[in-house]
Amino acid sequence: MTARWFHGLAFLPLAGVMTFLVSTVVLFFMGPFNWPVRNGALLALFLFSALAMIASGFIVGATGRICRGEFTYWRAVFIGGAIASCVILFPSAYVYTGKMPWDVVRVLFDQGRAYTDFLARVEELDGQRGPLVLVRALTHWAIYATVPIAVMRWSSLTWWMRLLLAGVVASSATFSILRGTDQGTFDLGYLFAVSGLIAVARYCHRTQTPILSFIQHKHGAMAVSAVFAFVVFAMVVFTERKVQRYDGRIDELCVGEDRQVCADPNHAVARLLDDRGRFGFAMATSYMTMGYYGLGLSLDRDFTSTYGVGHSSGLTRLYEMVTGDRRHYERSFTFRLRHDGWSDLYMWSSIYTWIANDVGFLGCLFVIGGLSWIWGASWRDTIAGDSDAAGIVFCMLTQTFMYSPANFQLALVLDSYLALVIWIGVWLFSTRSAR
Repeated sequence: MTARWFHGLAFLPLAGVMTFLVSTVVLFFMGPFNWPVRNGALLALFLFSALAMIASGFIVGATGRICRGEFTYWRAVFIGGAIASCVILFPSAYVYTGKMPWDVVRVLFDQGRAYTDFLARVEELDGQRGPLVLVRALTHWAIYATVPIAVMRWSSLTWWMRLLLAGVVASSATFSILRGTDQGTFDLGYLFAVSGLIAVARYCHRTQTPILSFIQHKHGAMAVSAVFAFVVFAMVVFTERKVQRYDGRIDELCVGEDRQVCADPNHAVARLLDDRGRFGFAMATSYMTMGYYGLGLSLDRDFTSTYGVGHSSGLTRLYEMVTGDRRHYERSFTFRLRHDGWSDLYMWSSIYTWIANDVGFLGCLFVIGGLSWIWGASWRDTIAGDSDAAGIVFCMLTQTFMYSPANFQLALVLDSYLALVIWIGVWLFSTRSAR
């Protein structure tokens, strides 16, 4: 049957993600970095087209036929994923940082040094992490699912299962601190927030409660306040870590290698903030917009396909390992950007450039439309079809589109790529079995 939605729930995630993506485009063209793009009109047209494909794909998917599914093995997946998360922390911490989990307190207050040590360790052991990479790839699908399952099934968790969830949180936070990076903490908070959105939307759909009425209720207000508090905390942590790396001076904040683009300390918004606020605003803007500069550079280049592996650095490394062909990837847009001083090893070029490596930029628009259709359909089946597997797919694809200004996040490494494929398969199988 066609999806019947209550009080605007159908397009709730689309509204949030599109607001963020539009703001990144505005910041690229009007923010504190004066990106030296030569094809601004073409870049703006492509970005507008990509956003239109995301919106239309999601709408078609979200309003399609509801597929209901029962995921009966959620307890086994949750317990296995939680145990794996805690166990794999120890070899991962040692291999990637040269430290052990109990060193977390020592490195907590020197995140700049932790990040430097992490990069040095990764370079030192390049090509020697094969067994651990394989183990992480084979277990990540269950590890990733622990938080969404816990939130969606919270009332069914026993006390010791909730204790396992605390272990997952501690493991993720510890690994992030040992590396001196923000992504682990951000991803953890993101997973709780999006999983919480699923739980709220399911409640509103089941009880026919308008989302605004829920937010005005005591529990809804507490949930919104908690999300807001986390966002503020994440911004503070993000700024503090970057201050340790860059001394907190906006006039020294530059992006790029040969062609460095520096932040304007006299930008209209920056002038309204203090020194630390200006630095945080500029640093956040660089993270959200630099990928569009790489995209702009790529739009001026000829297309030579990488035939299905160039959209993922994880697949590219696997292809090179199996075939010994290290020149295949050199055909890609992302590799050839090295000639423009915009190396794919250090700089971002957006999800669109990575997908275009295989299918070109016109083909990329259709791939983006397909991904957004799956995104909308997963949201539909998560809420209206009560499918937990679809909820996990929804979490992954929401993350994909949130990271789209930077890269193809879930395709960067085989861990997350394989997890996405597995959960799409579980979702489709569970809905078919329920018919």
